[in-house]
Amino acid sequence: MLPGMIPFDSTDSEHSCSNLIDITDSDEGIEDHLPESDEWSSNAVTFVERNIPFTGPCPGPCFPDINPLQIVKRFLTDEIVDMIVVETNTHSFNERKHARRSRDESTDLRKTPCTRDEFWRFLAVLLLVEIHGKPDIDSNWSRNWLLHTPAFSHIMPLDRFRGLLSGLHFADDSESDPNDKLWKIRRLFELLRQRLSVAYNMDRRISVDESMALWKGNHTLKRYIPKKASAWGFKFYALAESTTGYIANFLVDEGSRTRIPSDASADLQKPGKIVMALMQPFLDRGHFLAMDNFYTDLVLFEALVSNNTHCIGTVRKNRRFLPKDIINRKWRKAERGVIVASYRTNLFISCWYDKRPVRILSSVGNVSISENKPLVVRLYNEAMPGVDLADQKRHSRTISLKQLSRWYRRIFFHLIDIILVNSYCIGQHVPDIMGLTHTKFRLALIDQIVRVYDVASGSSHVSPHLTGRLIQRHSNLQKAEKARRCVVCTSSGIRTQTKYFCADCDVALCPSPCFHIHHDTPNIVE
Repeated sequence: MLPGMIPFDSTDSEHSCSNLIDITDSDEGIEDHLPESDEWSSNAVTFVERNIPFTGPCPGPCFPDINPLQIVKRFLTDEIVDMIVVETNTHSFNERKHARRSRDESTDLRKTPCTRDEFWRFLAVLLLVEIHGKPDIDSNWSRNWLLHTPAFSHIMPLDRFRGLLSGLHFADDSESDPNDKLWKIRRLFELLRQRLSVAYNMDRRISVDESMALWKGNHTLKRYIPKKASAWGFKFYALAESTTGYIANFLVDEGSRTRIPSDASADLQKPGKIVMALMQPFLDRGHFLAMDNFYTDLVLFEALVSNNTHCIGTVRKNRRFLPKDIINRKWRKAERGVIVASYRTNLFISCWYDKRPVRILSSVGNVSISENKPLVVRLYNEAMPGVDLADQKRHSRTISLKQLSRWYRRIFFHLIDIILVNSYCIGQHVPDIMGLTHTKFRLALIDQIVRVYDVASGSSHVSPHLTGRLIQRHSNLQKAEKARRCVVCTSSGIRTQTKYFCADCDVALCPSPCFHIHHDTPNIVE
Protein backbone atom coordinates (compact mmCIF):
# COMPACT_ATOMS: atom_id res chain seq x y z
CA MET A 1 0.00 0.00 0.00
CA LEU A 2 1.19 3.51 -0.76
CA PRO A 3 2.63 5.55 2.12
CA GLY A 4 0.00 7.59 3.92
CA MET A 5 -2.95 5.56 2.61
CA ILE A 6 -5.99 5.47 4.91
CA PRO A 7 -7.69 2.04 5.02
CA PHE A 8 -11.04 2.04 3.24
CA ASP A 9 -13.93 0.88 5.38
CA SER A 10 -16.72 -0.76 3.41
CA THR A 11 -19.25 -3.36 4.39
CA ASP A 12 -20.63 -3.80 0.88
CA SER A 13 -18.42 -5.34 -1.77
CA GLU A 14 -20.60 -3.72 -4.42
CA HIS A 15 -19.04 -0.35 -3.55
CA SER A 16 -16.04 -1.28 -5.66
CA CYS A 17 -18.29 -1.12 -8.69
CA SER A 18 -20.07 2.12 -7.73
CA ASN A 19 -17.90 4.34 -9.94
CA LEU A 20 -18.64 2.40 -13.15
CA ILE A 21 -20.81 5.26 -14.42
CA ASP A 22 -22.41 5.19 -17.85
CA ILE A 23 -22.13 8.60 -19.49
CA THR A 24 -25.20 9.33 -21.59
CA ASP A 25 -23.60 11.95 -23.83
CA SER A 26 -23.50 10.06 -27.11
CA ASP A 27 -21.16 12.57 -28.74
CA GLU A 28 -18.50 11.70 -26.16
CA GLY A 29 -18.72 7.91 -26.33
CA ILE A 30 -15.56 6.23 -27.52
CA GLU A 31 -16.03 3.16 -29.70
CA ASP A 32 -12.53 2.03 -30.48
CA HIS A 33 -11.61 -1.21 -32.18
CA LEU A 34 -9.13 -3.18 -30.11
CA PRO A 35 -5.91 -3.68 -32.03
CA GLU A 36 -3.74 -6.70 -31.52
CA SER A 37 -0.91 -6.14 -29.06
CA ASP A 38 2.00 -8.35 -28.09
CA GLU A 39 3.20 -6.13 -25.25
CA TRP A 40 1.02 -7.70 -22.56
CA SER A 41 2.17 -10.71 -20.56
CA SER A 42 0.57 -12.96 -17.96
CA ASN A 43 3.89 -13.02 -16.06
CA ALA A 44 3.78 -10.62 -13.11
CA VAL A 45 7.56 -10.17 -13.31
CA THR A 46 6.98 -8.08 -16.45
CA PHE A 47 5.45 -5.29 -14.34
CA VAL A 48 7.90 -3.03 -12.52
CA GLU A 49 6.25 -0.30 -10.42
CA ARG A 50 8.08 2.96 -10.94
CA ASN A 51 9.43 4.60 -7.81
CA ILE A 52 7.87 8.07 -8.06
CA PRO A 53 8.27 9.97 -4.77
CA PHE A 54 5.89 12.79 -3.91
CA THR A 55 7.85 16.01 -4.49
CA GLY A 56 4.99 18.53 -4.33
CA PRO A 57 4.74 21.30 -1.72
CA CYS A 58 3.76 20.41 1.82
CA PRO A 59 -0.03 19.76 1.78
CA GLY A 60 -2.13 22.52 3.31
CA PRO A 61 -2.94 26.24 2.92
CA CYS A 62 -0.47 28.45 1.09
CA PHE A 63 -1.26 31.51 3.23
CA PRO A 64 -1.44 32.08 7.01
CA ASP A 65 -5.13 33.04 7.12
CA ILE A 66 -6.81 32.91 10.52
CA ASN A 67 -10.54 33.47 9.94
CA PRO A 68 -13.23 32.44 7.40
CA LEU A 69 -13.47 35.85 5.70
CA GLN A 70 -9.72 36.01 5.04
CA ILE A 71 -9.85 32.52 3.55
CA VAL A 72 -12.80 33.29 1.27
CA LYS A 73 -11.10 36.47 0.04
CA ARG A 74 -8.19 34.34 -1.23
CA PHE A 75 -10.64 33.14 -3.90
CA LEU A 76 -13.14 35.99 -4.15
CA THR A 77 -10.46 38.66 -4.52
CA ASP A 78 -11.02 42.40 -4.83
CA GLU A 79 -10.30 42.08 -8.56
CA ILE A 80 -13.12 39.56 -9.01
CA VAL A 81 -15.55 41.48 -6.80
CA ASP A 82 -14.80 44.77 -8.59
CA MET A 83 -15.35 43.10 -11.95
CA ILE A 84 -18.76 41.81 -10.83
CA VAL A 85 -19.72 45.20 -9.38
CA VAL A 86 -18.72 47.12 -12.53
CA GLU A 87 -20.49 44.74 -14.92
CA THR A 88 -23.61 44.64 -12.71
CA ASN A 89 -23.84 48.43 -12.58
CA THR A 90 -23.19 48.78 -16.32
CA HIS A 91 -25.81 46.18 -17.18
CA SER A 92 -28.36 47.73 -14.81
CA PHE A 93 -27.85 51.16 -16.34
CA ASN A 94 -28.21 49.88 -19.92
CA GLU A 95 -30.99 47.39 -19.31
CA ARG A 96 -33.92 49.14 -17.60
CA LYS A 97 -36.36 46.25 -17.66
CA HIS A 98 -34.44 43.74 -15.55
CA ALA A 99 -35.99 44.72 -12.17
CA ARG A 100 -39.39 45.75 -10.92
CA ARG A 101 -39.93 49.39 -9.99
CA SER A 102 -38.81 49.98 -6.44
CA ARG A 103 -40.66 52.07 -3.89
CA ASP A 104 -37.40 53.65 -2.73
CA GLU A 105 -34.78 55.14 -5.05
CA SER A 106 -32.05 53.86 -2.72
CA THR A 107 -33.00 50.27 -3.67
CA ASP A 108 -32.82 50.90 -7.44
CA LEU A 109 -29.48 49.89 -9.00
CA ARG A 110 -29.92 52.45 -11.78
CA LYS A 111 -30.01 55.32 -9.28
CA THR A 112 -27.87 53.87 -6.49
CA PRO A 113 -25.08 51.73 -7.99
CA CYS A 114 -23.74 48.66 -6.23
CA THR A 115 -20.46 48.90 -4.32
CA ARG A 116 -17.85 46.39 -3.19
CA ASP A 117 -19.08 46.53 0.41
CA GLU A 118 -22.67 46.03 -0.69
CA PHE A 119 -21.75 42.99 -2.76
CA TRP A 120 -20.28 41.34 0.33
CA ARG A 121 -23.46 42.07 2.28
CA PHE A 122 -25.46 40.62 -0.62
CA LEU A 123 -23.35 37.46 -0.36
CA ALA A 124 -24.00 37.32 3.41
CA VAL A 125 -27.75 37.47 2.76
CA LEU A 126 -27.47 34.66 0.20
CA LEU A 127 -25.77 32.46 2.77
CA LEU A 128 -28.39 33.32 5.40
CA VAL A 129 -31.20 32.47 2.97
CA GLU A 130 -29.65 29.03 2.42
CA ILE A 131 -29.13 28.39 6.15
CA HIS A 132 -32.68 29.39 7.17
CA GLY A 133 -34.31 27.51 4.27
CA LYS A 134 -37.65 29.34 4.36
CA PRO A 135 -40.36 28.67 1.75
CA ASP A 136 -39.51 31.68 -0.44
CA ILE A 137 -37.29 34.76 -0.44
CA ASP A 138 -39.97 37.12 0.88
CA SER A 139 -40.46 34.95 3.97
CA ASN A 140 -37.00 35.91 5.21
CA TRP A 141 -38.10 39.56 5.53
CA SER A 142 -41.56 38.70 6.85
CA ARG A 143 -42.77 40.47 10.01
CA ASN A 144 -44.93 37.51 10.94
CA TRP A 145 -43.84 36.54 14.45
CA LEU A 146 -43.45 32.91 13.32
CA LEU A 147 -41.05 33.81 10.50
CA HIS A 148 -39.47 37.11 11.57
CA THR A 149 -35.65 37.16 11.35
CA PRO A 150 -34.29 40.66 12.09
CA ALA A 151 -30.87 39.93 10.59
CA PHE A 152 -32.15 40.13 7.01
CA SER A 153 -33.67 43.60 7.21
CA HIS A 154 -30.66 44.81 9.18
CA ILE A 155 -28.18 43.71 6.50
CA MET A 156 -30.17 44.69 3.39
CA PRO A 157 -33.75 45.67 2.42
CA LEU A 158 -35.73 43.11 0.44
CA ASP A 159 -36.17 45.35 -2.64
CA ARG A 160 -32.45 46.07 -2.74
CA PHE A 161 -31.65 42.37 -2.48
CA ARG A 162 -34.04 41.59 -5.34
CA GLY A 163 -32.51 44.35 -7.43
CA LEU A 164 -29.01 42.94 -6.95
CA LEU A 165 -30.19 39.38 -7.53
CA SER A 166 -31.89 40.24 -10.82
CA GLY A 167 -29.08 42.56 -11.93
CA LEU A 168 -26.05 40.31 -11.37
CA HIS A 169 -23.88 40.38 -14.47
CA PHE A 170 -20.36 39.22 -15.25
CA ALA A 171 -19.53 40.36 -18.79
CA ASP A 172 -19.84 43.33 -21.12
CA ASP A 173 -22.76 42.71 -23.47
CA SER A 174 -20.98 44.62 -26.23
CA GLU A 175 -18.20 41.99 -26.22
CA SER A 176 -20.42 38.97 -26.83
CA ASP A 177 -18.86 36.03 -28.68
CA PRO A 178 -21.29 33.92 -30.76
CA ASN A 179 -18.77 31.06 -30.81
CA ASP A 180 -18.53 30.92 -27.01
CA LYS A 181 -21.67 29.57 -25.35
CA LEU A 182 -20.41 30.58 -21.92
CA TRP A 183 -19.10 34.05 -22.76
CA LYS A 184 -21.32 35.69 -20.14
CA ILE A 185 -19.34 34.06 -17.35
CA ARG A 186 -16.06 33.12 -19.09
CA ARG A 187 -13.98 35.82 -17.46
CA LEU A 188 -15.14 34.80 -14.00
CA PHE A 189 -14.20 31.19 -14.81
CA GLU A 190 -10.66 32.10 -15.72
CA LEU A 191 -10.09 34.42 -12.76
CA LEU A 192 -11.35 31.81 -10.30
CA ARG A 193 -9.39 28.92 -11.80
CA GLN A 194 -6.20 30.91 -11.31
CA ARG A 195 -6.96 31.21 -7.60
CA LEU A 196 -7.86 27.57 -6.92
CA SER A 197 -4.41 26.11 -7.56
CA VAL A 198 -2.42 28.76 -5.66
CA ALA A 199 -4.44 28.92 -2.42
CA TYR A 200 -3.90 25.32 -1.30
CA ASN A 201 -1.37 22.52 -1.83
CA MET A 202 -3.02 19.15 -2.40
CA ASP A 203 -1.94 15.88 -0.83
CA ARG A 204 -0.59 13.01 -2.94
CA ARG A 205 -3.93 11.32 -3.67
CA ILE A 206 -6.21 13.20 -6.09
CA SER A 207 -9.04 12.26 -8.45
CA VAL A 208 -10.83 13.43 -11.60
CA ASP A 209 -14.59 13.11 -11.97
CA GLU A 210 -17.71 14.90 -13.18
CA SER A 211 -19.72 17.38 -11.12
CA MET A 212 -23.07 18.92 -11.99
CA ALA A 213 -24.35 22.48 -11.58
CA LEU A 214 -28.14 22.13 -11.35
CA TRP A 215 -30.06 23.78 -14.19
CA LYS A 216 -33.42 22.64 -15.57
CA GLY A 217 -33.98 25.53 -17.94
CA ASN A 218 -33.08 25.70 -21.63
CA HIS A 219 -29.44 25.70 -22.74
CA THR A 220 -27.55 23.81 -25.42
CA LEU A 221 -24.91 22.73 -22.87
CA LYS A 222 -27.39 21.19 -20.43
CA ARG A 223 -26.44 17.57 -19.70
CA TYR A 224 -28.08 14.57 -18.01
CA ILE A 225 -26.21 12.16 -15.73
CA PRO A 226 -28.82 10.06 -13.88
CA LYS A 227 -26.54 8.85 -11.08
CA LYS A 228 -25.59 12.35 -9.93
CA ALA A 229 -27.49 14.16 -7.15
CA SER A 230 -28.24 16.94 -9.65
CA ALA A 231 -29.06 14.88 -12.73
CA TRP A 232 -29.77 17.86 -15.02
CA GLY A 233 -27.46 20.81 -15.48
CA PHE A 234 -24.04 21.97 -16.61
CA LYS A 235 -21.33 19.34 -16.43
CA PHE A 236 -18.00 20.25 -14.86
CA TYR A 237 -14.83 18.17 -15.11
CA ALA A 238 -13.16 18.62 -11.72
CA LEU A 239 -9.81 17.72 -10.11
CA ALA A 240 -10.04 17.31 -6.33
CA GLU A 241 -8.03 16.12 -3.34
CA SER A 242 -9.18 12.65 -2.32
CA THR A 243 -9.19 13.15 1.45
CA THR A 244 -10.84 16.59 1.74
CA GLY A 245 -12.68 17.23 -1.54
CA TYR A 246 -10.76 20.46 -2.22
CA ILE A 247 -11.31 21.31 -5.93
CA ALA A 248 -8.06 22.58 -7.44
CA ASN A 249 -9.08 22.85 -11.09
CA PHE A 250 -12.14 22.48 -13.32
CA LEU A 251 -13.36 22.68 -16.91
CA VAL A 252 -16.91 23.06 -18.20
CA ASP A 253 -18.18 20.55 -20.74
CA GLU A 254 -18.85 22.50 -23.94
CA GLY A 255 -19.11 19.52 -26.27
CA SER A 256 -16.73 19.78 -29.21
CA ARG A 257 -15.69 23.29 -28.06
CA THR A 258 -14.47 22.30 -24.60
CA ARG A 259 -11.45 24.48 -23.77
CA ILE A 260 -8.55 22.03 -24.15
CA PRO A 261 -4.96 23.31 -24.66
CA SER A 262 -3.89 23.18 -28.30
CA ASP A 263 -0.60 21.49 -27.37
CA ALA A 264 -2.38 18.33 -26.13
CA SER A 265 -1.02 15.12 -27.65
CA ALA A 266 -2.78 14.04 -30.83
CA ASP A 267 -2.63 10.42 -29.61
CA LEU A 268 -4.96 11.21 -26.71
CA GLN A 269 -8.70 11.07 -27.11
CA LYS A 270 -10.96 13.80 -25.72
CA PRO A 271 -11.29 12.39 -22.16
CA GLY A 272 -7.51 11.99 -21.99
CA LYS A 273 -6.97 15.57 -23.15
CA ILE A 274 -9.35 16.78 -20.44
CA VAL A 275 -7.36 14.92 -17.77
CA MET A 276 -4.05 16.33 -19.02
CA ALA A 277 -5.53 19.84 -19.12
CA LEU A 278 -6.70 19.54 -15.51
CA MET A 279 -3.39 18.02 -14.40
CA GLN A 280 -1.14 20.48 -16.23
CA PRO A 281 -0.14 22.49 -13.10
CA PHE A 282 0.36 19.30 -11.05
CA LEU A 283 2.47 17.05 -13.29
CA ASP A 284 5.95 15.87 -12.23
CA ARG A 285 5.05 16.12 -8.53
CA GLY A 286 4.46 12.43 -7.78
CA HIS A 287 0.68 12.65 -7.35
CA PHE A 288 -1.47 9.50 -7.36
CA LEU A 289 -4.42 10.17 -9.70
CA ALA A 290 -7.66 8.15 -9.74
CA MET A 291 -10.37 8.33 -12.41
CA ASP A 292 -13.42 6.39 -13.58
CA ASN A 293 -13.93 4.44 -16.78
CA PHE A 294 -14.91 7.51 -18.83
CA TYR A 295 -11.30 8.74 -18.81
CA THR A 296 -9.15 5.60 -18.42
CA ASP A 297 -7.07 4.86 -21.50
CA LEU A 298 -3.72 3.11 -21.98
CA VAL A 299 -2.19 6.02 -23.93
CA LEU A 300 -3.28 8.48 -21.20
CA PHE A 301 -1.80 6.32 -18.44
CA GLU A 302 1.53 6.02 -20.22
CA ALA A 303 1.60 9.81 -20.65
CA LEU A 304 0.89 10.33 -16.95
CA VAL A 305 3.55 7.85 -15.82
CA SER A 306 6.08 9.49 -18.12
CA ASN A 307 5.22 12.76 -16.31
CA ASN A 308 5.96 11.20 -12.91
CA THR A 309 2.31 10.73 -11.94
CA HIS A 310 0.93 7.39 -10.75
CA CYS A 311 -2.60 6.59 -11.91
CA ILE A 312 -5.43 4.12 -11.43
CA GLY A 313 -8.89 3.77 -12.92
CA THR A 314 -11.70 1.45 -13.90
CA VAL A 315 -11.72 0.71 -17.60
CA ARG A 316 -14.34 -0.03 -20.28
CA LYS A 317 -14.24 -3.09 -22.47
CA ASN A 318 -13.95 -1.10 -25.68
CA ARG A 319 -10.77 0.81 -24.83
CA ARG A 320 -7.72 0.66 -27.09
CA PHE A 321 -4.69 -1.61 -26.88
CA LEU A 322 -5.93 -3.83 -24.04
CA PRO A 323 -5.43 -7.63 -23.88
CA LYS A 324 -8.48 -9.44 -25.25
CA ASP A 325 -8.07 -12.42 -22.97
CA ILE A 326 -8.77 -10.10 -20.01
CA ILE A 327 -11.47 -7.80 -21.30
CA ASN A 328 -13.43 -10.45 -23.25
CA ARG A 329 -13.24 -13.19 -20.62
CA LYS A 330 -16.58 -14.95 -20.01
CA TRP A 331 -17.33 -15.29 -16.31
CA ARG A 332 -19.49 -17.85 -14.50
CA LYS A 333 -21.22 -17.22 -11.17
CA ALA A 334 -19.14 -19.97 -9.60
CA GLU A 335 -16.00 -17.90 -10.30
CA ARG A 336 -17.00 -15.07 -7.97
CA GLY A 337 -13.89 -13.76 -6.19
CA VAL A 338 -11.49 -14.88 -8.97
CA ILE A 339 -9.06 -12.29 -10.36
CA VAL A 340 -6.98 -12.40 -13.52
CA ALA A 341 -4.36 -9.92 -14.67
CA SER A 342 -2.03 -9.04 -17.51
CA TYR A 343 1.14 -6.97 -17.26
CA ARG A 344 3.45 -4.68 -19.18
CA THR A 345 6.46 -2.60 -18.15
CA ASN A 346 4.87 0.12 -15.99
CA LEU A 347 1.18 -0.82 -16.02
CA PHE A 348 -1.06 -3.80 -15.40
CA ILE A 349 -4.74 -4.53 -15.96
CA SER A 350 -6.78 -6.74 -13.65
CA CYS A 351 -10.29 -8.12 -13.81
CA TRP A 352 -11.89 -9.17 -10.55
CA TYR A 353 -15.26 -10.93 -10.67
CA ASP A 354 -17.49 -9.73 -7.82
CA LYS A 355 -21.19 -9.23 -8.59
CA ARG A 356 -19.95 -8.25 -12.04
CA PRO A 357 -16.49 -7.91 -13.61
CA VAL A 358 -14.46 -4.99 -12.24
CA ARG A 359 -11.64 -4.05 -14.63
CA ILE A 360 -8.91 -1.75 -13.33
CA LEU A 361 -5.86 -0.35 -15.09
CA SER A 362 -3.14 0.78 -12.69
CA SER A 363 0.50 1.79 -12.37
CA VAL A 364 0.68 0.87 -8.66
CA GLY A 365 -0.25 -2.03 -6.39
CA ASN A 366 -0.86 -5.69 -7.15
CA VAL A 367 -3.68 -8.23 -7.27
CA SER A 368 -3.10 -9.82 -3.86
CA ILE A 369 -6.31 -10.30 -1.84
CA SER A 370 -6.68 -8.17 1.28
CA GLU A 371 -9.87 -8.30 3.38
CA ASN A 372 -11.87 -9.99 0.62
CA LYS A 373 -10.74 -7.47 -2.01
CA PRO A 374 -7.72 -7.18 -4.28
CA LEU A 375 -5.25 -4.52 -3.17
CA VAL A 376 -5.68 -2.65 -6.46
CA VAL A 377 -9.43 -2.32 -5.82
CA ARG A 378 -8.80 -0.97 -2.32
CA LEU A 379 -6.32 1.58 -3.67
CA TYR A 380 -8.91 2.74 -6.20
CA ASN A 381 -11.64 3.09 -3.56
CA GLU A 382 -9.34 5.10 -1.32
CA ALA A 383 -8.22 7.54 -4.03
CA MET A 384 -11.43 8.03 -6.02
CA PRO A 385 -13.90 9.88 -3.69
CA GLY A 386 -12.43 13.41 -4.07
CA VAL A 387 -15.02 15.06 -6.34
CA ASP A 388 -17.90 13.07 -4.84
CA LEU A 389 -16.78 14.23 -1.39
CA ALA A 390 -16.81 17.84 -2.60
CA ASP A 391 -20.31 17.34 -4.02
CA GLN A 392 -21.46 15.83 -0.73
CA LYS A 393 -20.26 18.89 1.20
CA ARG A 394 -21.68 21.23 -1.42
CA HIS A 395 -25.13 19.62 -1.52
CA SER A 396 -25.41 19.74 2.27
CA ARG A 397 -25.17 23.54 1.99
CA THR A 398 -26.12 24.70 -1.52
CA ILE A 399 -27.16 28.21 -2.52
CA SER A 400 -30.38 27.36 -4.35
CA LEU A 401 -32.86 30.06 -5.34
CA LYS A 402 -35.84 28.87 -7.37
CA GLN A 403 -36.51 32.35 -8.72
CA LEU A 404 -33.37 32.40 -10.91
CA SER A 405 -34.19 32.80 -14.58
CA ARG A 406 -30.67 33.22 -16.00
CA TRP A 407 -28.33 30.28 -16.43
CA TYR A 408 -25.15 32.27 -15.78
CA ARG A 409 -26.39 33.29 -12.33
CA ARG A 410 -26.97 29.65 -11.49
CA ILE A 411 -23.40 28.84 -12.52
CA PHE A 412 -22.18 31.78 -10.43
CA PHE A 413 -23.87 30.34 -7.34
CA HIS A 414 -22.29 26.97 -8.16
CA LEU A 415 -18.88 28.66 -8.21
CA ILE A 416 -19.64 30.34 -4.87
CA ASP A 417 -20.47 26.90 -3.46
CA ILE A 418 -17.09 25.62 -4.69
CA ILE A 419 -15.37 28.60 -3.03
CA LEU A 420 -17.15 27.93 0.26
CA VAL A 421 -16.34 24.21 0.24
CA ASN A 422 -12.69 24.94 -0.57
CA SER A 423 -12.58 27.57 2.17
CA TYR A 424 -14.00 25.09 4.66
CA CYS A 425 -11.33 22.54 3.62
CA ILE A 426 -8.63 25.15 4.26
CA GLY A 427 -10.26 26.08 7.56
CA GLN A 428 -9.72 22.53 8.80
CA HIS A 429 -5.98 23.32 8.82
CA VAL A 430 -6.39 26.51 10.90
CA PRO A 431 -6.19 25.72 14.65
CA ASP A 432 -8.71 28.36 15.76
CA ILE A 433 -11.52 27.22 13.41
CA MET A 434 -10.68 23.62 12.54
CA GLY A 435 -13.33 22.33 14.95
CA LEU A 436 -16.22 24.23 13.36
CA THR A 437 -18.90 22.36 11.47
CA HIS A 438 -19.72 23.45 7.94
CA THR A 439 -22.77 25.39 9.14
CA LYS A 440 -20.91 27.15 11.97
CA PHE A 441 -18.11 28.01 9.54
CA ARG A 442 -20.62 29.77 7.29
CA LEU A 443 -22.25 31.53 10.24
CA ALA A 444 -18.83 32.80 11.34
CA LEU A 445 -18.22 34.00 7.78
CA ILE A 446 -21.57 35.84 7.68
CA ASP A 447 -20.88 37.44 11.04
CA GLN A 448 -17.47 38.71 9.91
CA ILE A 449 -18.86 40.05 6.62
CA VAL A 450 -21.50 42.04 8.47
CA ARG A 451 -18.93 43.37 10.95
CA VAL A 452 -16.46 44.49 8.27
CA TYR A 453 -18.88 45.69 5.58
CA ASP A 454 -21.84 46.94 7.63
CA VAL A 455 -23.28 50.40 6.94
CA ALA A 456 -23.86 53.32 9.29
CA SER A 457 -27.62 52.79 9.09
CA GLY A 458 -27.16 49.79 11.36
CA SER A 459 -26.67 52.17 14.31
CA SER A 460 -30.42 52.19 14.88
CA HIS A 461 -30.11 48.58 16.04
CA VAL A 462 -27.52 49.31 18.75
CA SER A 463 -28.47 48.20 22.25
CA PRO A 464 -28.26 50.87 24.98
CA HIS A 465 -25.51 49.09 26.95
CA LEU A 466 -23.24 49.16 23.87
CA THR A 467 -23.44 52.87 23.08
CA GLY A 468 -20.49 53.80 25.32
CA ARG A 469 -17.88 51.98 23.29
CA LEU A 470 -19.31 53.38 20.02
CA ILE A 471 -19.82 57.04 20.95
CA GLN A 472 -16.63 57.60 22.94
CA ARG A 473 -13.21 57.50 21.29
CA HIS A 474 -11.26 54.75 23.07
CA SER A 475 -7.50 54.50 22.47
CA ASN A 476 -6.33 53.08 25.78
CA LEU A 477 -4.98 49.73 24.55
CA GLN A 478 -2.89 48.07 27.25
CA LYS A 479 -1.11 44.76 27.78
CA ALA A 480 -1.88 42.52 30.73
CA GLU A 481 0.20 39.75 32.27
CA LYS A 482 -2.46 37.07 31.73
CA ALA A 483 -4.08 36.27 28.38
CA ARG A 484 -7.85 36.30 27.96
CA ARG A 485 -10.20 35.47 25.12
CA CYS A 486 -10.74 38.22 22.54
CA VAL A 487 -14.45 39.17 22.68
CA VAL A 488 -14.65 39.90 18.95
CA CYS A 489 -13.11 36.58 17.92
CA THR A 490 -15.21 34.69 20.48
CA SER A 491 -18.45 36.15 19.11
CA SER A 492 -17.42 34.82 15.69
CA GLY A 493 -16.84 31.30 17.02
CA ILE A 494 -13.04 31.64 16.97
CA ARG A 495 -10.98 30.90 20.06
CA THR A 496 -8.16 33.44 20.33
CA GLN A 497 -6.13 34.26 23.44
CA THR A 498 -4.60 37.74 23.77
CA LYS A 499 -2.89 39.78 26.51
CA TYR A 500 -4.09 43.08 25.05
CA PHE A 501 -7.25 44.77 26.34
CA CYS A 502 -9.13 48.08 26.24
CA ALA A 503 -8.70 49.67 29.64
CA ASP A 504 -11.85 51.79 29.17
CA CYS A 505 -14.11 48.86 28.25
CA ASP A 506 -12.17 46.24 30.29
CA VAL A 507 -12.46 43.59 27.56
CA ALA A 508 -9.73 41.57 25.89
CA LEU A 509 -9.15 42.50 22.24
CA CYS A 510 -6.63 41.59 19.54
CA PRO A 511 -4.68 44.77 18.63
CA SER A 512 -5.72 44.51 14.99
CA PRO A 513 -8.36 44.45 13.67
CA CYS A 514 -10.51 43.46 16.65
CA PHE A 515 -9.80 46.63 18.67
CA HIS A 516 -11.18 48.84 15.86
CA ILE A 517 -14.05 46.47 15.07
CA HIS A 518 -15.15 46.48 18.71
CA HIS A 519 -15.31 50.29 18.85
CA ASP A 520 -16.73 50.88 15.36
CA THR A 521 -19.24 48.06 14.81
CA PRO A 522 -22.73 48.21 16.37
CA ASN A 523 -23.90 44.59 16.24
CA ILE A 524 -21.38 42.79 18.42
CA VAL A 525 -22.68 40.23 20.90
CA GLU A 526 -20.46 40.38 23.96
